Amino acid sequence: MTKHKRTLIIGDVHGCYDELELLIQKMDFDPIDDDLIFVGDVINRGPKSLDVLKFIASHKCRVIKGNHEIAFIRYAKSGIIKKDSSFNTILNEMGDEKEKWLEWIDSWPLFIEEENFIVVHGGLCPGFHPKNTSADILTRIRTWDGKGENLNNLSNPPWDHFYHGEKLIVFGHWSQRGLVVKENIIGLDSGCVWGGSLTGVELPQRKIYQVKAKKAYRSV
Repeated sequence: MTKHKRTLIIGDVHGCYDELELLIQKMDFDPIDDDLIFVGDVINRGPKSLDVLKFIASHKCRVIKGNHEIAFIRYAKSGIIKKDSSFNTILNEMGDEKEKWLEWIDSWPLFIEEENFIVVHGGLCPGFHPKNTSADILTRIRTWDGKGENLNNLSNPPWDHFYHGEKLIVFGHWSQRGLVVKENIIGLDSGCVWGGSLTGVELPQRKIYQVKAKKAYRSV
């Protein structure tokens, strides 16, 4: 019996490597036959960012930049060390291979588009294709004010209320909103690092997989 290639997409990992291991087991991930994609924010806040990066690299998974990757690259390139920055731990763990890791992360795209879906970290600017949208909006948008000036005002509607395309949009970034499944959007950030769950989806079946966080690694 021929096995059909699956697309597996996983929400914001944030360094929660133990939960990632459990989720890929639950999804029965096959690195040869499956296409595994991450929606960004794979690093920071959680305890094992480098382990997550090593997994993605070793399995040649596809991954897009989230706002935490963009901030991490910016911080590393600034050369300014802030004692309270959580990025210091990741940079220290990278050691002598830091430049290699930074170059690789910086090469990640801001979105992935296939025939039947688009993966983006935050969401879409209403009326615009992601290739014509700024990195800030793609990685940070939650709500839409009609101008793109305030991307996180809960008195405004979620960006996807303005999306009427047929192509499925899969995104992350909004842990407080949790898992969102509608006809043309799937939001996968279910707040694992905050003690929620790590969530993935299998396409084209749209089957949802979740594993509960072992603990809350960060408090609100």
